[in-house]
Amino acid sequence: MGNIAVIDIGSNSIRMQVSEFLEKSYRIVDDYKELTRIGDDVFEKGYFSEKTIRKIIDVLKLMKRLLDNRKIEVLNIVATEPFREAKNSIDVVNLIKKECEFDVDIISGEQEAYLIYLAAAANFQMSHLKALVVDIGGGSTEFSLVDKGELICAISTKLGCSRVTKRFIKHDPPLLDEIFQLKNYISRGLIKASIDNAVDFLDTYVDIVICTGGTMNNVADISYKENSKSDSIVKYVERKFLKKLTSDAEWKTVDERMKMNNLEPKRADIILPAMMLVDLLLEKTACSGFYSLRAGLRNGLTISVLNNLGIELPFQNEIKDVSYSRLIEIGNKFSFEEEHARHVTDLAKIIFESLKKPMKLNGIHWKLLEAASILHDIGNYISYSSHHKHSYYLIKNSDIVGFNDNEIEMIANIARYHRRSLPKEGHEPYKNLSTIEKNTINKLSGILKVADGLDRSHKSLISDLKIEIRKQDIDIIPQSTKDLYLERKGFVYKKDLLEKATGKKIHLL
Repeated sequence: MGNIAVIDIGSNSIRMQVSEFLEKSYRIVDDYKELTRIGDDVFEKGYFSEKTIRKIIDVLKLMKRLLDNRKIEVLNIVATEPFREAKNSIDVVNLIKKECEFDVDIISGEQEAYLIYLAAAANFQMSHLKALVVDIGGGSTEFSLVDKGELICAISTKLGCSRVTKRFIKHDPPLLDEIFQLKNYISRGLIKASIDNAVDFLDTYVDIVICTGGTMNNVADISYKENSKSDSIVKYVERKFLKKLTSDAEWKTVDERMKMNNLEPKRADIILPAMMLVDLLLEKTACSGFYSLRAGLRNGLTISVLNNLGIELPFQNEIKDVSYSRLIEIGNKFSFEEEHARHVTDLAKIIFESLKKPMKLNGIHWKLLEAASILHDIGNYISYSSHHKHSYYLIKNSDIVGFNDNEIEMIANIARYHRRSLPKEGHEPYKNLSTIEKNTINKLSGILKVADGLDRSHKSLISDLKIEIRKQDIDIIPQSTKDLYLERKGFVYKKDLLEKATGKKIHLL
């Protein structure tokens, strides 16, 4: 266990992320960002001005003070497009070393695209898909083409939103000719980037387009807030919404855009080219929308640092089920008993499959139960006493891949009731759920309680279960050659909620 820190010096912002790393996971303990727009100098003049250099140094000194309060074992600092391009970038790197004692690595666009790919691979199930990952920055845009989980090519272009805005938009609001030239430049830039690479990523069939970067994340936030959708790390935005938002913003002044609902004011001047670029990509790939990912270069950089330390995260080994592997990763963050969690999940799956038809459950319900089963005991990280309540809190405040806020609330409640106490109308936050949600929690928690009871010894003694459903009863027949005294005792204590949910007496034979 130890702390690692990464810093990403980009065109629009300088970001720092500090993580505590464990055997199979990492936990972010600090995340700091300064919106600096340091690329504006470079894209206009070709070098960093004294004022911008001072800004970089001041931000890094602040970050150094934050890091001085923590014991950092590994620090990795990378600089991207402005440093790749500025004539005086080496001088600035040397000055940073002198004043901040930081070593800065200027990475290539292809390296940047690879790190973005790592961040996407940790959050998307791409083992059966062809995916195009797009990171739109201020000075450059990186593309990663992924086929069945494997990175096919990494491409860097000069299509950053700050860069192209400064080049083409000279009036406020933009003139018709400026908009036309901007769109045409982006289109030609995409075609050129595709032609210049061995793999033509535009003419290749693509299943999904994944966008990272603050600008497109802001677009996704606008979409979800306007449609009252629950927040999540990954969001899906339909192309028709993107086109409408682009059309609404196109002819507005920057001040008018700043007043648009949920649009971040500091992105008002650069949001147009980012939206145009993604819309053109969707048109060329025939995708009906894009996914946004609230993770990026610093997340990929953290994973890369861990890999260099010899630590492979679960999603890198279990690429066929990224969602499951990320649950294992969360469990490891809180030092859970992995074997017990996996075994309880396996037993819950057997019970679920046997009872899903009479209990009117489906595949979506299983994904909720699976997540709750893996994470049901993570509250022990805080204290064994009332650990079910602590599990609720930790799950509720974890970024769980593949689930929105409402679903995470359900998962947290399912785990909350894996112990002896039954759900009660007076319990917070159970009482605020809908009747349908409460019924679902009762059913799924009932299954989890029984599965947990059947591994009371935490020794995975039961290899399989046979379940027989009769009119008034359910018989569970364990397959085991071991002494199941503790499991039988655990079952008796924990069968009550499932009996209530099914309306049947449940027996362990």
